Amino acid sequence: MKFINKKLILFICIICAFFGFANNAKADYQTFGLFISTNLLVSSGSEIINSFSYTITIPTGTTASVQFSLDNATWYNSSGVLDGSNTLSAGTNTIDLSARAWSGSSFYYRMTFTSDGANTPALDTITLSYIDFSGVYNIYSTTGSFTSTNLLSLQTAVTIENFVYNLTSLPPNTTATAQFSLDNATWYNSSGVLNSSNTLSAGTNTIDLSGLSWSGSSFYYKINLTSDGTYTPILDSIVLNYTYIPTLTGISTSPNPIKGGETITITPAGQGDANSNALNYYCNETGSPTSANTLCSQANTSYTSPYSAMTCSYAVASGDETRNVYCRTYDGTDYSIERTSTYLVDSTAPITTADAGAYTFDTWTNVNV
Repeated sequence: MKFINKKLILFICIICAFFGFANNAKADYQTFGLFISTNLLVSSGSEIINSFSYTITIPTGTTASVQFSLDNATWYNSSGVLDGSNTLSAGTNTIDLSARAWSGSSFYYRMTFTSDGANTPALDTITLSYIDFSGVYNIYSTTGSFTSTNLLSLQTAVTIENFVYNLTSLPPNTTATAQFSLDNATWYNSSGVLNSSNTLSAGTNTIDLSGLSWSGSSFYYKINLTSDGTYTPILDSIVLNYTYIPTLTGISTSPNPIKGGETITITPAGQGDANSNALNYYCNETGSPTSANTLCSQANTSYTSPYSAMTCSYAVASGDETRNVYCRTYDGTDYSIERTSTYLVDSTAPITTADAGAYTFDTWTNVNV
């Protein structure tokens, strides 16, 4: 099967040529203008016409619409409605024509513009995509981009160091660029220039991000690709290198509720640091626990996730109240974010009628005394 890419691209600058000036010689636009193309398939017939793309500027208060024809006499919109039209939107957009199954050796488009008397739409380019008589082909969009999810959703980075990518294919006349963001809204290149990008090269390469001094719990990248209409770049993999502190996502207490004088066990969830350092796990009931003020602690020589072996426990004092326990992990350099768990202490039995030597706690039942 022979693959042939057919796209007819016309570069156009349509502004005042279709509007002219008003009779009073002021620099005002007429409020209506019409442009009809020549036959776009004069040198090549088509098996099917796929789509019509355009780039246009549409100032506020002005409009632009398009119609299509195979004979320059009867005009349709993209849904096949006779004398219907498609309203155009500012920017670069594509109108799908494949459902019309149009073919042959002629195709025309007609643009209608309205002005507010001072401004008019400006059509820059149009692209007609079609399959010619010599075979079939795959149509690529000439531009595309994709944005990553948050690469630090489970971590807090101390320093974001570099971005490594493997661009396995970068054909001639195609391009690939990258941008970076901490909030998925504002985008920078590796030098910190807003709305700028890094041009990517074929193969495996590294972009240094250390000069940005970025840290935190969010990082996004955006890759922008351009095609020559036949071939497109291929991105195989990316790696983000960074250092991060231990992550403690939560803690749980057991049992809960607990009778005073019994032992409570605290179990963490999370993962260790980036350098495989041994971890210590500290908890107390006053907050910001460290090795100097901890109520219970557990050392762990493994940094892997989850902290399956890192439980600690202590005897709970008697009382009838709700208490909090606070925990952090420590890798010898950095403490994780503090996490809190709430549990209920219930030590006092209610007064009951004498009955078989048993009584009922507020939250415990059938406890023998």
